[in-house]
Amino acid sequence: MKRDPSLIPLSHQHHHSLGLAVVIRRSSEAGMSGEVCEQLRENVLAAWSDELKTHFEVEEAHVFPLAVAWTEESEMVESLISDHRRLATLVESIRSSKTAELPAVLLEFGEFLTAHVRREERVLFESMQLHIPNELLAALGERIGPLIAEK
Repeated sequence: MKRDPSLIPLSHQHHHSLGLAVVIRRSSEAGMSGEVCEQLRENVLAAWSDELKTHFEVEEAHVFPLAVAWTEESEMVESLISDHRRLATLVESIRSSKTAELPAVLLEFGEFLTAHVRREERVLFESMQLHIPNELLAALGERIGPLIAEK
């Protein structure tokens, strides 16, 4: 299904997150050196501060309440909020991990982020587009647009 314009900024950020996860996975498959791990740590921490933290806040404050009100995805939303907490914990682990521990934590983060994004895109956003009236989606887009900085 074509993405509703109101959700496109979030989908763009999801695309950025998937790109980061792919880099982590490919680096893991190639065998992460200490230097690569440190660069990936910097990339994850930058993504967190530049985009992910705000992205999660916007979803929880604006997107998820609308989804709960208009779809049958309340359990999904609860699970996605739990995912946000787990991803924040993984970011803190990445921040504090010793270099020897870092490859495993990075890979866990990348895999978990991928699964999370795919559930939002393939299940939640699809359900929202099917069940939420266009005018409410448009109003959502107007509210979240200024909150999401395109990078």
